[in-house]
Amino acid sequence: MKKTLPTIHLKLSWLWYLPALFIDFMICYPLLRWTIRRSKGIKFDAVVDTGIIAHQLVTFCIWGTVCYFLVNKDDYGVIYLVPAVFTLGCVMFSIYAV
Repeated sequence: MKKTLPTIHLKLSWLWYLPALFIDFMICYPLLRWTIRRSKGIKFDAVVDTGIIAHQLVTFCIWGTVCYFLVNKDDYGVIYLVPAVFTLGCVMFSIYAV
């Protein structure tokens, strides 16, 4: 398990779209749920809406942590991943704020 886990992305490279689709769904689902609630005119509910935002934050943290430790070649995690996650987090924050 320890030997194959860091290189599993090389063996599944021809299925690159499936993990990308899953990650996209996990990151965008809370935003979609938030948008549907706002478009239906449902007022802000502290429990539900805070749960949606918390789900978004937990997903970002788990995804960012896993990617940070898997992308360790040439320090790409610090150079590219951290700014990308920060930028995506700022975009999501501004969408939720508006």
